[in-house]
Amino acid sequence: MTDTTLEWGLKRLGLKQEYKREFNVQASFGLSFVIMSPIVGLSSGFTYGWEVGGPGPASWGWAVASIMTLCTGLSLAEILSGMPVSGGPFFWTALLGGRHSALLSWITGWCNLFGLTALAAASALATLWNVAAAVQILSGVTLSAWQQLLILQGVIVIGGAVNSSSPTRLTRCMFYGAFLNVVGVIFLVLLLPTVGPWRQSPKFVFGTFLDKSLSPFVVPSNAYLWIQGVGIALFTLAGFDSCSHLSEEMKGANSSAPRAMIWSIIASSSIGGVLLLAVLFCIQSPDNLMYSSATSGYALGQMLFDVFNARFGTGIGAVSALSVCILAGIMTTIACITSTSRMMLTISRNTFEPGPIHLGRWSNTIGWISIAWIILTMCLLAFPSSLPVTLDEVQFPLIFGLGGSLAAWFLPKWGARHFYIDPKQQAALATSPLLDHGRSG
Repeated sequence: MTDTTLEWGLKRLGLKQEYKREFNVQASFGLSFVIMSPIVGLSSGFTYGWEVGGPGPASWGWAVASIMTLCTGLSLAEILSGMPVSGGPFFWTALLGGRHSALLSWITGWCNLFGLTALAAASALATLWNVAAAVQILSGVTLSAWQQLLILQGVIVIGGAVNSSSPTRLTRCMFYGAFLNVVGVIFLVLLLPTVGPWRQSPKFVFGTFLDKSLSPFVVPSNAYLWIQGVGIALFTLAGFDSCSHLSEEMKGANSSAPRAMIWSIIASSSIGGVLLLAVLFCIQSPDNLMYSSATSGYALGQMLFDVFNARFGTGIGAVSALSVCILAGIMTTIACITSTSRMMLTISRNTFEPGPIHLGRWSNTIGWISIAWIILTMCLLAFPSSLPVTLDEVQFPLIFGLGGSLAAWFLPKWGARHFYIDPKQQAALATSPLLDHGRSG
């Protein structure tokens, strides 16, 4: 399908082409892949995953989450192929959500925006942790709160500055980011077993989890800890829908965008699984990770420190590995800000026109599997990490995100239901020759 035909398709949906199609499939793949950076995912989630379950839940959780995320990606890729429009899920919900499509679109849009914003913040935070660990290893100095805040803001500013540049530079940045992540994973996978003198057994990696009595989280059962261990994979593999947010800027978007989405999931889950196994097999002292002192409680940094310390008697070489993590974190922050900026814009199956990427008779089956997985993971992520639940364990972001969007919709006089024009309504209004409609949100 030509780009001219795609632009006609946007007009049929009540939208006008607002972006130049300057991104190719490699740039779109790079965006999603960099957002799902395995290096950043481990940096952010390894400490929590280790504390709540240990190696067994982490390794098996990664495998399960990878398969289910691919199912979800296939379902979304099918929709993206038929509706390659910036805004992605929020727009699709408006056209496919039935009689409550406006409300569903409103909630989906805000949840997607909050999620992408959280991913950008989490990536910047992971970068901060790696910088702080490197500084502590090199000098023995623990960064103060103000120093940490300045570094965190600096990473965000870099991400914003790159996103303010030309699309050509941004495209190049996504390519470099993907290349860095692949090379970085290869570097770490080769480095850890080469330097580390000790190897853990397969039984340790695949069949061991920390007993609840050893965990800082007081919970009534080991099964609960096992379920919580999937969190590393859930955070790492989030954000694959970012391809949809660049679809209006891509050439041949109805084919290239969904392919980029699917391949980014496959690439991230595959090389991320290899990196996770390399880390787990090369842990030198499991007890150190629970009470890490060299990096102030940062488990991945402590693991890297232990690898070099066990071989050379000093952990200073860990800074080389942490440098790779820092660069990957900056690139991921840039990619998250890119995707977030495309969200700020503001039908039924019988009328959905599929694109060239279509699941055929498996469409409904995979779709329902994806929905069930999304609901399950939402519940898992909402579970408190310790029982009984204290005020600190209440999932306030989830409450504020979902509750806030509902409240903003149903307010008697100022609620969004009184003024929000969703894409479905825009398509209807577009029949008027007197009106020129863009997006409203």
